[in-house]
Amino acid sequence: GARVLHSVTWTVRHGEHWTVTGAPGAGKSILLRLLAGDLHPAHGGSIERNLPGQTAFPPSVAELRRHMRLVSADIQAGYTYEVTGEQFVLSGLDGGFIFLREPTEAEQAEARRWMALLDVAHLGERALPTLSPGQMRRFMLARALIAAPRVLLLDDPFAGLDPESRARVMGLLDRMVRSENIQIIMITRHPEDTFMESGRVAVLRDGRFAIEGNEE
Repeated sequence: GARVLHSVTWTVRHGEHWTVTGAPGAGKSILLRLLAGDLHPAHGGSIERNLPGQTAFPPSVAELRRHMRLVSADIQAGYTYEVTGEQFVLSGLDGGFIFLREPTEAEQAEARRWMALLDVAHLGERALPTLSPGQMRRFMLARALIAAPRVLLLDDPFAGLDPESRARVMGLLDRMVRSENIQIIMITRHPEDTFMESGRVAVLRDGRFAIEGNEE
């Protein structure tokens, strides 16, 4: 029954990248789940989404899933399906967690391309429950990116990664920020994880938002 977030007014404009930091329990993960549509604001709060290609207002859950992807430890911890890494990545094409059809050759090639970029192609035939948390995190990123989302929501994306994997993932995301039509909103407990030089930074503190460069 505790009020986690309150008096938060925040606009994310087209082309902006954000890093949101804060102490444990500040409400960072709740904020991303609100943006992703997994949670809804309490009475008196509202979220307005204007997404590319949006056909209805507010956008349907299917439209949100098509344009906005969330990578979080909660999803990772709760995933129990017995699928291979490659099947898991392919499921990102349709927005579900299980791929229920035969992939085309082009779809398989795209899945393998993302797995190679994230250095998990050699694990594509492994069952997901046998992977380490860091390996699973990289498969989750591949699953999110294969759908070419316009907005990528990252909940502590470098948690569980060894230094080499962390540098690889950070470099990939940095290249995407610079060259792809994608916006990234990332939350982290570690300000040093900020890799987006052109991005904006906000701090969650006592349920409120303090935006770098603003008086509040």
